[in-house]
Amino acid sequence: MLRHCFLSSVTFLSLSFAFTIPQRVFAAAPSEAPAQVQAFELQTLHLAQSESVIELERRLRQGIEEEPTNALLHTRLGDLLRRQGNYDEAIASYERSIQLAPKNAFAYWGLGDVFSAQERFPDAIAAYQQAVQFSPEDPGIYYNLGIAQGNLRQVDDAIASFQQAVILDPTFVDAYIWLGIWLREQGNFAEATTQLRKALKLDASSMWAHVSLANVLLDQGQLDEAIQLYRQALDLPNQEGIGTSAAAHAHTNLGRALQQRGDLQGAIQQYQLAIDTDPNYSYAQQLLRQIQLEQIAPSKTPS
Repeated sequence: MLRHCFLSSVTFLSLSFAFTIPQRVFAAAPSEAPAQVQAFELQTLHLAQSESVIELERRLRQGIEEEPTNALLHTRLGDLLRRQGNYDEAIASYERSIQLAPKNAFAYWGLGDVFSAQERFPDAIAAYQQAVQFSPEDPGIYYNLGIAQGNLRQVDDAIASFQQAVILDPTFVDAYIWLGIWLREQGNFAEATTQLRKALKLDASSMWAHVSLANVLLDQGQLDEAIQLYRQALDLPNQEGIGTSAAAHAHTNLGRALQQRGDLQGAIQQYQLAIDTDPNYSYAQQLLRQIQLEQIAPSKTPS
């Protein structure tokens, strides 16, 4: 039952840097599904990929009318309704699926995603833990569990969830990144660096991986490599959809690194670029104002 799952339309805050996790993919049916359900799934998956959402919902509801006890169809309808932001009906569909198939990991997983989208993180964690119980080999469930735990600042639990995700899938780049972020938050810079280097090795085009690794290197005073990584990040497309503040954050921390190295003009330029990129990025404004005040201060005559 392997699938990678990403939460939809939920913004997660970490260390003054907002990331919006990309929308979860619409998954195919598990291999143990009956042949007729698999055929229906292939048709509905094609409709989902072609964005025929109205037709897809019609077919799912028709399928449920014909097979009201088919738990898988209720789960798929829940997935579609969740993606449309119709959370109340999505919850009802998932709960009906669970009534019909109490060990349905996909339904618990989807239920957790809805609760996360609603920022009901304790409920999301409970749902993901049920999903893990019934599908313990699926790294995507551990990933979403870790995201919910992180939002409640359950740092140790989040780290354990992301560790399990990368054990189950050693190529899971986003899980390595979040693992590194929370290890950094915990103060374990060496292990955070290790995990973030793994992410960058797996995906050298990831702006998020570059910035996250640069952050932990900056914390350790490894300025040259941090500066190089921030510059590389700013040359990369923001493919992860992690928000305009991603570039503002990179400019700001590049400015901090340059300032620590004594390059005040370079730092000022980066802080200004951060503000130009995101006028609401207050941290860059604060740092720029601080430099400007320090430059004015020596010229003042004591009263």
